[in-house]
Amino acid sequence: MSSTYMALGFAVVVCSWWLHIKSIDYRPLMKNQIFTAPVVLIISAKFSMLLGAIGCIGAWFEKKILLFIYIITMIIIFVALLLGVVFVIAFNERVAMTARKELLENIRQYPGDEGVDENNFRKTMNSIQKRFHCCGVDQYQDWFNADIWIGQPYVPDSCCIEEINGCGKQIAANETYGLIYTNGCFNMIQMEINRNLMIVGILAFVLVFVEVNFIRAMHNLRALIFRCRNDPCQNQRPISSTRDELIEWMEKHVSSTYSIHRDPRRANHIRLWISKQLTKNS
Repeated sequence: MSSTYMALGFAVVVCSWWLHIKSIDYRPLMKNQIFTAPVVLIISAKFSMLLGAIGCIGAWFEKKILLFIYIITMIIIFVALLLGVVFVIAFNERVAMTARKELLENIRQYPGDEGVDENNFRKTMNSIQKRFHCCGVDQYQDWFNADIWIGQPYVPDSCCIEEINGCGKQIAANETYGLIYTNGCFNMIQMEINRNLMIVGILAFVLVFVEVNFIRAMHNLRALIFRCRNDPCQNQRPISSTRDELIEWMEKHVSSTYSIHRDPRRANHIRLWISKQLTKNS
């Protein structure tokens, strides 16, 4: 069961990395990148994979200390994941406002299509506008306030539907002539962030749901191992057994049960019946 949890953790890591890579274009707009939803889930899922390995080793070798570490750490990660998801959702609006402010600042300090791009303002804005087919923050007129061409009805070439050199300077103030994208980029980015947040929320819910069930299962397994440590397990079925070991255990159990009633013949008949049933079902 721990191996299943490891596989789930790996799948969540892959999906979270995919979401994280998808956000590479607008990631520079996020001041605290460590608190983005995919990053929170990546960290939780990696810990879950590590815990899955610990759980497998503990169950295989029947190590009480490893199972104890597994259960306690699983509970800690369960609480941390819940708090992390709540934190990301609660600060989603603040992150969006920070992104909007950064977009406006990138436009104001845009170095133009030919200037030196020391702060990657041109690279960031061009990547966003090309990917989302948008122009400006709320509307394409936001570009008219860029320091490099303040007051002029110019936009970067990355705003053009068909990008050619100098196309952004061929529009009039209120006439785009179908040359450029007119939708603002902020709404596009916010829609993608919310969509990614929904995906992360679903994955987090699945991870939490499985964690709860695994905590219960590992608790029961740990209790069973402890009982078998203190008792020769005459009354407990072995945790992992071959067919021959299972027959031997069942014979011992039946023999010890019927010897109390002084009925060895009946016990022998039952042993033969058990052997036949196991042979039939193998």
